[in-house]
Amino acid sequence: TGHPLAKRFRFFAGRRSSECRRMRMRRPCGASVITCLVLVELRRTLGRRGQLHRQETPRRQRPLYTRSLDDGLLSTSDPNATRVWFVSVLEKVSKAPEDLCSGASCQCGEMSGVGLVTANCTEAGIRELLDSRDEVDFAEEDGTFELDLPPQPSESSMASVASPLTWNLQRVALSNATTTGRGVRIWVVDTGLSPTHEDLKGRVKLVGYFKYGTFRSCWSNEDANCFDILGHGTHVAGTAAGTRFGIATDAQVLSIRVFETDGKASSIKIVGALNHIARNRQAGDVVNLSLGGNGESPAITAALKRLTSLGVHIVVAAGNQNEDACYGSLSRHKPIFVVGASDSDDEKAEFSNWGECLDMYAPGQMIVAADFRADTAYTGMSGTSMAAPHAVGVAALYLESNKSVSPEELYHFLKASATWGALSELRPGDPNRLLRIGAIKPEQSEQIISSGEVDSWDSGALGRGGLAALLLVVLGAGA
Repeated sequence: TGHPLAKRFRFFAGRRSSECRRMRMRRPCGASVITCLVLVELRRTLGRRGQLHRQETPRRQRPLYTRSLDDGLLSTSDPNATRVWFVSVLEKVSKAPEDLCSGASCQCGEMSGVGLVTANCTEAGIRELLDSRDEVDFAEEDGTFELDLPPQPSESSMASVASPLTWNLQRVALSNATTTGRGVRIWVVDTGLSPTHEDLKGRVKLVGYFKYGTFRSCWSNEDANCFDILGHGTHVAGTAAGTRFGIATDAQVLSIRVFETDGKASSIKIVGALNHIARNRQAGDVVNLSLGGNGESPAITAALKRLTSLGVHIVVAAGNQNEDACYGSLSRHKPIFVVGASDSDDEKAEFSNWGECLDMYAPGQMIVAADFRADTAYTGMSGTSMAAPHAVGVAALYLESNKSVSPEELYHFLKASATWGALSELRPGDPNRLLRIGAIKPEQSEQIISSGEVDSWDSGALGRGGLAALLLVVLGAGA
């Protein structure tokens, strides 16, 4: 009876855990509970690809996060190898990185914008640091992010897409817009940007890139190191702010290139980009993160929390694995806005992640936007990477005349102005909420954002016993 599985059985039997609901177990009772418990325990024990493993230091029990052996970039098989680590220092402590790492056989650098320290040392060195410094909160090994795209539409499938090609702009009610995002800065952390594309020309600033894990500034918009190398970043920017196929047609787009030609980026680059944004932020800035990670990342979470506390608005793609978005590394913490993908039939896109950690759906299948291969070219792409910049564009429209609102206020406003009940083919816990530019008068904004969060679920997606499950979801929403 003292075994963890037995304790978890009693917990599930009494409270019908959301983990069972996420695994599509309609009625978690009897044998179903046992099956659910086994599956949950296996998932937690074995982990997902690239998931972090938490290890404890012997004296103060501060967590040490290392990467699993099947991570394509890093391995913990050689504890004597020097690797990059993130070190989180308690906020109340003010100490220079060189002082923090003195005597610990580590070379440390500072990311003051997001409150993290980087350390180049062995696993033994980082354990020594954890064990000897009271001010250290946790340490995490560098990991990998990657472009996360489903199979892309062919030219023939694009020809059969709902007419017109701007169906997505109609769906978010662009005709309701009374602003254009003028004066708002959209940060695109991605594959770079094509600054001369006709849909973006004159509103693009190439800000930076990374070389050997170190941030380098682009010397101008002609710096080839900052150009788009895969097309993803240009398409994302065109969706958010393109003149012809975008939403915030007067917003400025700032690009930081973090991905290489293989479509991968280390966590040090992602955090480095967020650190640069934090140190160069302005009121009303909004960040688009259309990328996928391997499991959870306490360092990324810490950086994003710091950004939102500084007033920076953040929108992330939910992911394209058709699984619970709560398993993603960026999807659990509000007011970070998490966006899933819908199609032209107003159904959940078959690839989109789903669930309680989603805030909203937005068009994300067969989206036409700027193509990096020519300054007058456009192409269709699919993915939650395409859905997220729709929300960024809508946010920029609102921020044009409301730059002082907090991330929490913008978060509530976007949810309150969405179209409710229009989507189908949803999964358990999904928000039946579709991004929309609300025809809302400025004087109504304060009333909407001060009213707090109002959620709407599709009861049909909950299956048999849906009413009981819906009551559990609603009661748990305030937790």
